[in-house]
Amino acid sequence: MIPEVIVAGHLCVDLLPSFPANGKGPKPGQTAEVGPAGLWPGGAVANVGGALLRLGIGAELIGLVGDDPLGDLVRILLARQAGQPLPGIRVAPGETTSYTLVLARPGQDRAFLHHPGVNSRFHPAEIDPDLLREGKIVHYGYPPFMPRVYRDGGRRLAEWFRSLRSQGFLTSLDLAFPDPDAESGRTDWRAFLERVLPHVDLFIPSLDELEFMLRDVPALAGTSPVEMPACLERLSGLARWALDRGARLFALKLGSQGMYLRTAPAERLPAGLRLELDPRWANREGWAPAFRVAPVGTTGAGDAAVAGFLAGLLRGFSPERTITLATAVAASSVEAADSTSGVRSLAETIERIETGWPRVSGARGWERDGSTGVFLGPDDPRV
Repeated sequence: MIPEVIVAGHLCVDLLPSFPANGKGPKPGQTAEVGPAGLWPGGAVANVGGALLRLGIGAELIGLVGDDPLGDLVRILLARQAGQPLPGIRVAPGETTSYTLVLARPGQDRAFLHHPGVNSRFHPAEIDPDLLREGKIVHYGYPPFMPRVYRDGGRRLAEWFRSLRSQGFLTSLDLAFPDPDAESGRTDWRAFLERVLPHVDLFIPSLDELEFMLRDVPALAGTSPVEMPACLERLSGLARWALDRGARLFALKLGSQGMYLRTAPAERLPAGLRLELDPRWANREGWAPAFRVAPVGTTGAGDAAVAGFLAGLLRGFSPERTITLATAVAASSVEAADSTSGVRSLAETIERIETGWPRVSGARGWERDGSTGVFLGPDDPRV
């Protein structure tokens, strides 16, 4: 497939042991029997890129692995998934491949043991220009896991995004949750984002990531995004902050509650790029409730949502249909233990949406769009 999206950034191996129903692990000096382990490529590159490929969207994957057995495995698995060699997956001699041990015990929130590995050497500004000739969108994911990207306050990343826009690409940025006790947790992310966002068209973080990075934003105090009147001011405030700093499209991932969208006025929408946005994207505000599923694993669900959003942009969908698709792809993702094998083709996903896939409860005080099930904010122009 000819690539329509270039996905660059964090790449790792996810190792997911399965625990017994009681969730018990070994005590010191003991051995506990567990179930089979899953092992998959992970990180923004594998998760977003893999979901796009399963949707039927061509993607160029760009990341680093080490010259160790895990690196060999990543390249084999990704090439098999793409059905072709991936020149953007480079091997760094003498380096180790990043991996994440995902501890998902029944009845407990997930915990992660993460080795950054060769990602510490990656910077998107050093990507081979020949890999950036085709496509319409460049998506970069997980700067908090890449020290060379955040140590200069985002200066080189901002310049890279600026260069991409001058070449006609629509630019997209996702985050990751920094380690509060490590260097990434002490970084001035507010300043980083203020420097980078003027060159970003789509900013698509998760709620908890953005809250942590802005620091002074008050907590939700127990309210849920489905109780939209209680959270409207809060979500709108985050959107205004991002749009005022330069982002054109702001999509906030809300986990099991779906996705919130706010967009810039018409005069600030991306223009003159390889991908043209319809004017109906201007000044929009909406919330797409999540679809109901029986979750098997939630690792990579946010990246699947990103892939769904990018697919909606590429296929010319309306804002309502795009965030609906994003939540649907995320829901499909959690129906499997890994991040991508639950994702269906674009046609299958749309059919599932249109045949009555149930969703979580609605937003009091917001108007529901009858054709998509999206709830539109009070200031939305209802295009």
